[in-house]
Amino acid sequence: RAKEIIVLASGENIDPSRIEGAINQLPFVKDAVLVGQDRKGLAALIVPDWDKMKEFVAGRIGQSGGEAQQDKALRDRVKAEINRLLQAKNGFKPYEKLQKIDFLKNEFTVGEELTNTFKKRRHVIEKKYREVIDRLFK
Repeated sequence: RAKEIIVLASGENIDPSRIEGAINQLPFVKDAVLVGQDRKGLAALIVPDWDKMKEFVAGRIGQSGGEAQQDKALRDRVKAEINRLLQAKNGFKPYEKLQKIDFLKNEFTVGEELTNTFKKRRHVIEKKYREVIDRLFK
């Protein structure tokens, strides 16, 4: 949808739904939102499935979700896995790679971040998670 297009600071136009669709194919991702309007690059806010995430990074099992959330190595590993999906051979442009990701504690809810038809309300999500997004782009 035209109003969902993200325009980077470099002027590149990006349709977030394709990239979010690719991210959502990962078994440990429940939902993802791309952010980066007027920024240098893209970032994603990810709603993880912590149980499947633990399987994905087997070996970090002793941690609770809160600690794992702060774990930079986990974030880097997940970001690398996502960027592996977003390669040119899969039809993605070089500027469509993610520069940063962060995990959200709560799932999106209908009536708040989602419409009744489960479409993401980007403006609501961006307002609600403004601090997280600003921190990603520091």
